[in-house]
Amino acid sequence: MLESLSLDGKSVVITGGGTGLGRAMVRDMARAGANLVIAGRRTGPIEEAATEAISLGVDATFV
Repeated sequence: MLESLSLDGKSVVITGGGTGLGRAMVRDMARAGANLVIAGRRTGPIEEAATEAISLGVDATFV
């Protein structure tokens, strides 16, 4: 989706990042090089999303 977008060195906050559209945004923003802060109601899904983002080579934390 965001193949031509470069967010290297930028930081992005994603709410609802554990499932659905939020999770898709986590993947796309991480692939574009953004460092992420992922927020959500349930710790399990947002922790998994952060782990996935880290595996794509960016810094990610969850709250």
